[in-house]
Amino acid sequence: DRVCGKAMDDRMGVAILLVLLLLAPAIRADEVLVATDWIDSDEMTQLLAKMNKNNLFPCLVVGSIEAEKIMYKASYCAFLPDMRYFYSRWGMTDAEHQRYSEFYLEKKMQPHFHTTFTDDKGSTRHQVTWILRKD
Repeated sequence: DRVCGKAMDDRMGVAILLVLLLLAPAIRADEVLVATDWIDSDEMTQLLAKMNKNNLFPCLVVGSIEAEKIMYKASYCAFLPDMRYFYSRWGMTDAEHQRYSEFYLEKKMQPHFHTTFTDDKGSTRHQVTWILRKD
């Protein structure tokens, strides 16, 4: 499971920023601006850092077993107008999901989405992005 980061390639950031500036008047909350193919957890972490730097957050993550590996697809949306910050985690076990949910709820964060899938061992895996809204 991973949490948001802040590093990225400047060229990619400039390109995404230009596209976002052109689309800004037309962007609505939860309008998907970037969608991935199936990628592994390490690629998810790298992409999350790039998207976060460009004010995009994972508004949906789904997981699956693909070619005997746990893989993910993510949709990224523009930061919500009233959003302070977010935390996104994927591949969590039931126990991890319970622990993080309690922790983030204590911090007044709410789940933006929650998806699950069954891994190759029959265990449920959770994907969630929690957000904190401005008061």
